[in-house]
Amino acid sequence: MDQEPQHPLNTREFVALWNVAKEEHLVQRLMVVLARLAQRGVLPALSEAQSVVLAHAIQLAADPAAGPPVAIQYLETLAGEEPGNHPGA
Repeated sequence: MDQEPQHPLNTREFVALWNVAKEEHLVQRLMVVLARLAQRGVLPALSEAQSVVLAHAIQLAADPAAGPPVAIQYLETLAGEEPGNHPGA
């Protein structure tokens, strides 16, 4: 963790680093909230890896170019389902 800060060489690298930093921050916040929800019995406890998946789905849902259908498709793909090929679809 004692890495020197990485300086982007161009705009594309800057955006990539920014997106990684945003996702890491979102995951940390989400882990705190999910732990509180688990303590209250609202949700089962989730691991950090599960929190990363959920954070990515939230980001997809919030992205105007993607939206909730793409977020759900992402989760379906991770679940090993054919996107949109389930009861009620």
